Amino acid sequence: MENTANLIDRKNNMVAELMGRIRATENPLEKPVIIASLVRNFRDERIFPFLCEMLNDRDQVEIHGFLIGACSEYSLETCRDKMSFFLDLLANGTYEASLAAAGLLLHLMDTYKLDGDTLDKLNQNISRHLDPVSMDRSLRHDLNDINGG
Repeated sequence: MENTANLIDRKNNMVAELMGRIRATENPLEKPVIIASLVRNFRDERIFPFLCEMLNDRDQVEIHGFLIGACSEYSLETCRDKMSFFLDLLANGTYEASLAAAGLLLHLMDTYKLDGDTLDKLNQNISRHLDPVSMDRSLRHDLNDINGG
């Protein structure tokens, strides 16, 4: 029977191998399947930074929305801790990433019932980066609904 250290080594190797496969595959349909397996089957400190790295990669544009969903599924609490990263995606990301980041930020605000100061800061940051004519009104309306206002 294997000892604990060997099992941990095998797990570490599997996570590294899956991340390597995700990087190496050229098949856009295969990446989400492998990412979902990684997120659902492992808890490893390398996974969330890896997902964020992929979100910063313009070659992964077609799966940016999926990647944000994977971040949320992996750890909504980590997403809350990295809110500034998702605000940056909202402001500077691809169209798909911006929309997914806005949805994630709204979900975080609703789930964690953020304090008033945090909500105000988040609201200001979001407002600076949205089209003031359409998206800003929609997001402000959602924020008011979440806050019961």
